[in-house]
Amino acid sequence: MLKIVDQGPKADDFSLTTLEKKIRAQLPSEYRRFLKENNGGKPIPDTFKFYNTISEREDESDVHLFFSLEKNEYDSIFNMLEVFENRIPQSFLPIA
Repeated sequence: MLKIVDQGPKADDFSLTTLEKKIRAQLPSEYRRFLKENNGGKPIPDTFKFYNTISEREDESDVHLFFSLEKNEYDSIFNMLEVFENRIPQSFLPIA
């Protein structure tokens, strides 16, 4: 079972709406709930397995932390949108 530690303060509706306005899209309800409950944090365990269709074998990856809605934090979604501007498609949202 996944556990999240070192979360930020719970996200409020204003912060969620601010993000949605910035990205010009509505967040999926599951992700919205995740931000309200956790607002970032570090997952335990931080690794997961998946099937790699290119190599046709099982692979492993990790997530060190989920980004928060805290605007002043280096690991905020707002900061990451600026960092990744013109580096990822506009329809992508960096979350971890």
